[in-house]
Amino acid sequence: MPLLNILRVNVEPGATTNYERGVRWLAGAAQASSDTFKWTARSSQSSEGQVYTFAARAETYAELLALEPLPVLARRLLGEGDGNAFLELVGTGVRSSGSSIIRTREDLTTSAQRSEPAPLSLVTRIRVSLAGQRAFEDLIRKVNEAAVKLGEKREVFVAQTAIGDMSQYLLVQPIDNPAELDDRKPPQELLAAAFGEEGEQALQAAAPHVQEVLSALSVYRPDLSNQS
Repeated sequence: MPLLNILRVNVEPGATTNYERGVRWLAGAAQASSDTFKWTARSSQSSEGQVYTFAARAETYAELLALEPLPVLARRLLGEGDGNAFLELVGTGVRSSGSSIIRTREDLTTSAQRSEPAPLSLVTRIRVSLAGQRAFEDLIRKVNEAAVKLGEKREVFVAQTAIGDMSQYLLVQPIDNPAELDDRKPPQELLAAAFGEEGEQALQAAAPHVQEVLSALSVYRPDLSNQS
């Protein structure tokens, strides 16, 4: 059961240059030393500013708990003095930050393992009541089935919060070319085209239990990552 430690950082628009300069500094040090701490960075624009997401993968909880907190990692890679300078640089202009532990839902995922992340991703965060999670997961399976039936190119990576708010799901659709979005049907249209009334019933069974839906288009940032 692969796990991901996700750090989300919201940075004020005027502070993004210094923030990215700091993260490149850390990523460069990690790459130069072939450090075993790997992470993938993405950025997206929100109404409140720029949001950066950093994902570190672990295969077990023991491996996850062994991951170093950012201050420890920075001082190890950069040294005490530069590590403190880095923390001050990236801390300026941060509006909010938070981390979560999620587990991949391989039973709901259709995206293949990639050697390099897709340049773009449509990321959707969905909160579902505990009573409605079975209906919601059935809906995801039905949408995946509809895409296959209609021959639509649609990959999706699905994860669920493992520690914390268990009502949260994360759906990530990798996008190799922005033109793919023009041809992609919304789930309700996909279900109607593939299954008619049966698809509508699956949607109606899940819809009352969905409490929040937030989507954003994120960009893979290899310059801020230590991926390979």
